[in-house]
Amino acid sequence: MRPIIHIVLGRANPNRLNGVNRVVHNLAEEQHALGWEVSVWGITASYQKTETQKRNYHSCWFPDKGYMRISTELKAALSASSADTVFHFHGGFIPHFILISRYLRKINRNYVLTPHGTFTQGAMEKNKWLKKLYFRCLENLLIKGAKAVQCLGHAEQSDLQALSGCPSIILIPNGQNFAELRYDHSIPPSTEFIIGYCGRVEERQKGLDVLLKSFRFYREQLEGKGSLHLVGDGPYLEEMKRLSSELELDSYIHFWGRRFGQEKVQILSQMKLFVHSSRNEGLPTAVIEALSLGIPCLVSKATSMDTYVKMAEAGWTYEEIDIPRIARLLREAEKEYEEGRLKERAERAAEMARREFSWKKVAEQTQLLYQ
Repeated sequence: MRPIIHIVLGRANPNRLNGVNRVVHNLAEEQHALGWEVSVWGITASYQKTETQKRNYHSCWFPDKGYMRISTELKAALSASSADTVFHFHGGFIPHFILISRYLRKINRNYVLTPHGTFTQGAMEKNKWLKKLYFRCLENLLIKGAKAVQCLGHAEQSDLQALSGCPSIILIPNGQNFAELRYDHSIPPSTEFIIGYCGRVEERQKGLDVLLKSFRFYREQLEGKGSLHLVGDGPYLEEMKRLSSELELDSYIHFWGRRFGQEKVQILSQMKLFVHSSRNEGLPTAVIEALSLGIPCLVSKATSMDTYVKMAEAGWTYEEIDIPRIARLLREAEKEYEEGRLKERAERAAEMARREFSWKKVAEQTQLLYQ
């Protein structure tokens, strides 16, 4: 197997809200466990900071010299790599990657790319014209020079093909570290119907405005009795709290803020239904985590998780934003919970997640990228 070097912006800390960090860390760990020669290189202002994250793979941090410069340390490391090394970029619209990929082509090194949903149609809408110009002039060069591009779901694949005509797309999902899903089973489960969300608190991309408005319709028009628990932090947290107040939902919504590790899993374990109403995504790791815990899910088509949820009958899906319909699905899930039928979906969710999203299976599939 060829040496693999993952390149990220930052330090691939899995305890951050950015899902890319967790993906890169877990993928590298599993690839190392398979006996592959794998490293993670990060570009960060804190490159001299003492390493606190336990890793089974080699990691190396390089100074961030700004958007249009590569450090001499990184250039030297790239040049010293063996000719058969494959470099694996993670993310999109990162100017550092444009310069690094250009240098890799100059020294005849191969690279692949995982955009992690950066080029989906919804993601391209924000700062639309600036992104289109940047993509046409720079980002497309990164894509065209890649030996292969990994997309996480069908929606992302379709959007990228329409955007760049990239032919070398390989579909491989994210995975789940099941050992991380530990929590105190002695704590009795709540009998309340708890609807949950976990992830970055971002209004438009994550569709949290849709979730709160659907929840109000469910409470007011459909006489739903459940509560809504949101785990996560982000630039729109205070705005979402204000929206909750405007919708007169404060008595029924709990904002947990940033939570990690066993504490986060303990909160998730109390949820009866997990909702992810994103307008655009790559493949949300939070949904995989919820399914792995045996929590039925209600997801939008944009999450690219709809196929999995439908296939396993592990919850509900919707294509277009329709607040009354989403509210009715919330009420349907509550009714199944009241009648004791929701546990069947829960069992199917856990079984499907462990079959489809083990990191071992995902790591083995990445051989298609590196070949």
